[in-house]
Amino acid sequence: MHLVFGLLLVALEVPGCTAIEGERIVARDLGAVIPSFVAVEQDTDFGPSPSPGVRRILSRAQLSRLAATVGLASDDLPESLCLERKQIILDAAAILASLESAAREIFPAEEVRVEMLD
Repeated sequence: MHLVFGLLLVALEVPGCTAIEGERIVARDLGAVIPSFVAVEQDTDFGPSPSPGVRRILSRAQLSRLAATVGLASDDLPESLCLERKQIILDAAAILASLESAAREIFPAEEVRVEMLD
């Protein structure tokens, strides 16, 4: 069986935006740029992070509502905050190894060969 996969490189985060590590925005993420959020339980969930490759801009009003949900004052909030999902550039070897592993799991009885094409 011959499988061919097209590949896309994942972009790095843009300077000026706060990089979110996971699928959810947590107090730890906001505390990296807004000092008052450091006082909040660091795993406090503030909703979904942006999809990979998408920037989300929170206005001061939105940040104020988030701060109010955890009892924080809105004195030190910026006018806006740019958030984006942290991403990395994947190298060819890592992609190839991952694809081969996945193909072996899907087709355990088949000989698996994965090629990367330019």
